[in-house]
Amino acid sequence: MQAGQVAAGAEHLRTAIALKPEFPEAHCNLASAFTILGNPQKAIAHAERALQLRPGFALARFHWANAFIENNQPDRAIAELETVIRLQPDYAEAHSNLGSLLYRAGDPARSIPHYEAALRSKPAFSDARGTLASALLQTGRAEEAVGHYRTALQLNPNHAETHFNLALALLRLGRTTEAIAEFEAVLRLTPDDARARNELARLRAK
Repeated sequence: MQAGQVAAGAEHLRTAIALKPEFPEAHCNLASAFTILGNPQKAIAHAERALQLRPGFALARFHWANAFIENNQPDRAIAELETVIRLQPDYAEAHSNLGSLLYRAGDPARSIPHYEAALRSKPAFSDARGTLASALLQTGRAEEAVGHYRTALQLNPNHAETHFNLALALLRLGRTTEAIAEFEAVLRLTPDDARARNELARLRAK
């Protein structure tokens, strides 16, 4: 959705709240809009108001967590996502976002169960599958990572970063010919990718 459309939607939500201040769904949706528009402080305020009006509102808490992520408060976001998952254990996006926060915090092993939970709820969630593969690769499970990268590419074959990461996993397993094919796929999609060009030059020089 384009920023102009989100901004227009936010105006309608503000009007709805002016007409009916105790409207948790409108506060929740406005929190999401403000996060997209790059104003996490306002997003936090509206998500918090939605939760005051409806304490068990999992979607509002999810948007609250996303606003904390955008506001550079990862620890608070982790805590809120853990609460979302207690409220709604099959919430795929909450598991995926929590997995990503843990992965970026340097704890790929803890991220893996959350990516796996996301995929149990939503098997076609290609982003979660790709990041699960990266976490597996980081924890020494390269063979499993290759399988998940390949499945992610079946879902989204033009994702250059997944091709690149698959190539790295294949190299970890000593499968150089397959890795070269993946680096070549990266360059078909993004010809200016210096990393892929460097890897291809290095491998072909051997």
